[in-house]
Amino acid sequence: MGIVYRAYDLKLKRDVAIKLLQGTLDAQARQQVLREAQAASALNHPGICTVFEVEDDGAQAFIVMEFIEGRQLDQIIPPGGLTPGVVLDYGVQMADALAHAHGRGVVHRDVKPPNVLVTRQGRLKILDFGLANRSPLTTFGMSTRSGASLGQADPLAGTLAYMAPEQLQGEAATTRSDVWSLGVVLYEMATGRRPFSGSTPFALSSVMLHGAPDALPGTVSAGLKRVVQRCLSADPSRRYQQAGEVHAALEAVPVPERTLRHGTARRPAPRARIKALAVLPLENLSGDSNDEHFADGMTDALITTLAQIRALRIISRTSTMRYKGARRPLPEIAQELHVDAVVEGTVVRAGGRVRINAQLIHAATDAHLWARQYETDLRDVLALQSEVARAIADEIQVQLSPQERARLAGSRPVDPVAYEAFLVGRHLWYRRSPDALGKAVEYLQQAVTMDPSYALAHAALADAYVSLGWDLFGLSPPSESYPRAKQAAQRALALDPDCAEAHAALGWSAAGYDWDWATAEQEMRRAIELKPQYGPVHIWYSHFLRAMGRCEESLAESRRAIACDPLGLVLNMHMGWHHLYSQQYDAAVAQCQKTLELDPTFIQARIFLGEAYLFLGRFGEAIAQMEEAVRLSGRAPSYLADLGHAYALAGRQADAVATVAELQTLSADRFVSPRGIADIYFGLGRLDEAFEWLDQAFVQRSGWLVHVRENPRYARVRSDPRYLDLVHRLNFP
Repeated sequence: MGIVYRAYDLKLKRDVAIKLLQGTLDAQARQQVLREAQAASALNHPGICTVFEVEDDGAQAFIVMEFIEGRQLDQIIPPGGLTPGVVLDYGVQMADALAHAHGRGVVHRDVKPPNVLVTRQGRLKILDFGLANRSPLTTFGMSTRSGASLGQADPLAGTLAYMAPEQLQGEAATTRSDVWSLGVVLYEMATGRRPFSGSTPFALSSVMLHGAPDALPGTVSAGLKRVVQRCLSADPSRRYQQAGEVHAALEAVPVPERTLRHGTARRPAPRARIKALAVLPLENLSGDSNDEHFADGMTDALITTLAQIRALRIISRTSTMRYKGARRPLPEIAQELHVDAVVEGTVVRAGGRVRINAQLIHAATDAHLWARQYETDLRDVLALQSEVARAIADEIQVQLSPQERARLAGSRPVDPVAYEAFLVGRHLWYRRSPDALGKAVEYLQQAVTMDPSYALAHAALADAYVSLGWDLFGLSPPSESYPRAKQAAQRALALDPDCAEAHAALGWSAAGYDWDWATAEQEMRRAIELKPQYGPVHIWYSHFLRAMGRCEESLAESRRAIACDPLGLVLNMHMGWHHLYSQQYDAAVAQCQKTLELDPTFIQARIFLGEAYLFLGRFGEAIAQMEEAVRLSGRAPSYLADLGHAYALAGRQADAVATVAELQTLSADRFVSPRGIADIYFGLGRLDEAFEWLDQAFVQRSGWLVHVRENPRYARVRSDPRYLDLVHRLNFP
């Protein structure tokens, strides 16, 4: 393919290797090589030679790579093979590097000892990802150790002696082809010879297609034999599907002692029990940026499916999405999320099909425990998600209850267009911004129209309607949004009585709209029983418990919500609200500031931070926060009302009155909650007008009235008969 030079990078002051591509490559082959080199440059793993730069100035194309001092693996394998400990050590390193590539949709296609360098420290580096297979000089690989080669250029991609049977039959190389090649290399390292032999390329091909590998000698352990034999299964479906599975299998080989070349004993680390798990954002490999929401939605769906397993603590998507596109060490991410393991992978959608590569990685050791590739028709995507969840549960030996196993096995087909509308709608709902919530309803309504039997889409629609009518957003009259939320939740439960999301939405509708406290608690507790990892229900239940005066239970529920989603904006902001209503104002300030460090544009955190400043008497800081919230929201009425209340308490009466006038003008075109106007009048001390507007809020069934008993804004009027009457009408137990 080219000539490789050792060179020195004058800018970064380092040695590099430069591969100058051959001038004899035709334009198409040259561009293919460069494209594959660019794909390989995305790989970042200590066992893979790093591609730094890919250039083509028209006259000369070249690839700049990491410079590695070492020897080719084929040059250090003795006639009788390497010692068992070294075979396992090198095998684990190779499988780990290949697993990293497979998890990112990159297949090597020419795994062989000459493409592996061994450093003086015993570290392996795999070379030429995506490159070697395109070389017009690739030989049949029937050479002796002296380097003499039999045969001419291979018309297929790869090296004959290491090619999987399906490649010999003209099929494209896949992760399973790399697994076959890895099996050949393991065999060669263990014995000093290859598993198949033939005097001519035709004879070798025939043996590989129709024969069986030569038997491994008795000096090879039974555990290693099982791994090699499965790698070399002629049927690709019976092999390990990805290198991550080979890595896990090699780590589990029961060898008394793995002695390395330097005399260090290497024993497999005992696998710690996995109790907490994070699913990192699946990488979109479709080549279309419009599919980003699809990849994010698939991530969310997998999290939602795994969250049904009570024995696992699953981190919510709002925390894991913060790592989208991040190239950070997995142990570091796991430590921040307080999890024992992570799932990462890729998703590709093409036409009516979807393919997922998923791998499970132990956080402390960065070791691959399991990896698998799944492909299915989009109609069966829900079943695919359940299959992945079951496989992960089985791998980490989580005991599933019969009910959990039945739910994971009971997935139904879904209309692909409805599924995509659901993914987009749910993605918008998680953003929680005023414009996104309205669009979320539109997409979710499309989903249930196209597939009326899609229970989770109905539940998501219920969530969206609840958010529209909830005072924190105040985008729709509660009398319009909550009945629609209840209808959607009830439809979801008619389709799936165990839909946790629907029980949660119905529970909060009972509390925030019906003031039916018994039903509210019953529904929310049922949602938690079905899906204890579902963060939103812990927030709703925390609000409910606080409204009931059960403050310690409310705080415990808030902490459970944070455990589900340690970096989630809404959950961190909610903890700030909890401190605020407990009159722990300094703690509220600290928590809201922490939330804003995660996202300075998060409006609700600025509102609660401003309110905490108000109660601390820091009026200037309070108004600054609320003015920024109003600006970020495009002067949304609910946030304007909070600003007007701050103006009133700060003594800026004219500004407060002007805010009331602006809200009344806005009410001609959009919903304005009367509760917000009431709060401005309370701040001004104009109690008659305040209670008139609060009565209107009662008639409209404003959700924030659930907190009328402990809301610090009403502390000064709690002995007023009109206040006591309002509390009585809310039917608190």
